[in-house]
Amino acid sequence: MAEKLLSDRQCAAAKTPATGETLLADGNNLYLRLRGSGSRDWLFIYRYAGSRRKLGLGPYPTVSLALARQKAEDSRILLQQGIDPQAQRQAEAEALVAEAKAPLVPQTINDLYSEWFGAEASKRKDAGAAVKRAFQKDVLPVIGDTQLSSIRRASIASLLDGVAKRGVQRTCGILLSDMRQMFSWGAVREYISIDPTYGLKKTDWKGISPERDRVLSDDEIRLLSAALKSKAANLMESTQIACWIMLSTLARVGELGQAEWSEIDFDAATWFIPPEKSKNGKAHLINLSSFALSKINRLKEIRDALDDKDIRKGSPYILPSHNRNSPRGHICLKTYAKQFADRQCGERAAMKRRIKGDGQNSLLLPGGKWTPHDLRRTGATLMGSLGIRPDVIEKCLNHTEQNKIQRIYQRQELRPEMRDAWETLGRRLGELSCNTLTA
Repeated sequence: MAEKLLSDRQCAAAKTPATGETLLADGNNLYLRLRGSGSRDWLFIYRYAGSRRKLGLGPYPTVSLALARQKAEDSRILLQQGIDPQAQRQAEAEALVAEAKAPLVPQTINDLYSEWFGAEASKRKDAGAAVKRAFQKDVLPVIGDTQLSSIRRASIASLLDGVAKRGVQRTCGILLSDMRQMFSWGAVREYISIDPTYGLKKTDWKGISPERDRVLSDDEIRLLSAALKSKAANLMESTQIACWIMLSTLARVGELGQAEWSEIDFDAATWFIPPEKSKNGKAHLINLSSFALSKINRLKEIRDALDDKDIRKGSPYILPSHNRNSPRGHICLKTYAKQFADRQCGERAAMKRRIKGDGQNSLLLPGGKWTPHDLRRTGATLMGSLGIRPDVIEKCLNHTEQNKIQRIYQRQELRPEMRDAWETLGRRLGELSCNTLTA
């Protein structure tokens, strides 16, 4: 190794030239470059593949003499290995850029949740609002900082045990279901090697919602007819009509809430529900009975009577939004569930004082509380009591046959039978709604 020719004192005392540049050799291909601009920097000058090359090692005195010598030695080692130091530096720089551009791999539960929420949960009908609330309340504060490599089934079970102590077992089931979706999503992308929810069941925390079987009796339908119109209930006429449409068509509240005028064929007396609006993703054609069609015609009369300045006037939806922030939109799909629940309070008070006094139980029927979905079930049950075949009722409900073999053999449309079923149901509802009872 050549003798070192420079000292710290010499480097500090070296004067820069008036113009151009001067090189002070330290030996072993290391030079201190002095420039007319007054700057000083280190160079490693070498030959590679037959050409003379320069590699900058940094400015002096930021890079000291000792550090410059170490960098020069590292470069000489690369040369001995047949590697061009300049090409090596370029490759390292490109690798850093590529690493910066590469998507970050989640390391913690917080990271995984953020990725999963953006890719999946945020696409739900409520834009992921329910998941966000639940995770921010019960999941992330408990296990959010846990490394994905460390998360275990015991941690998930402990989390759910804590939630169950609040007496909200159904919430446990929902949380477990959502966490399972999140971890499954992460496992597919190899962010985690195991699913920590594997083997855990909703029943361990009694987290399965009991299947509802509420069906309104004939007398309750008569009572409902009077209750909907009562002063105590204080419901808009369109809300009253929505109840009868759900009863007479067996449509889900979400399907009715998103129904557009263009999907109603008044001449053919049909309502087409496109696949993107049906719960099971299957298109559905409902034959509107005279009863159901009269209700939809009444909605049309209400729309036509609106002032031209009313935001609902030009809406494409048969049940338009009243919210000025969403003009031409459809009614909030939770509106009816909230309105009906607030009028069946029982012993509790209506939420946020949405309704007061007698109105708080104005829709409560002898058989107990009911929901919009119970109207669909009631309509189907009423069809059965009127002698309609079960397979026809299933078609009217737009249910998918679970048995694959039966599904193949039941592909016939049964359109005439379905049309008669809806008409028979509508005729009976017409009788019940006219022959009202009062509580």
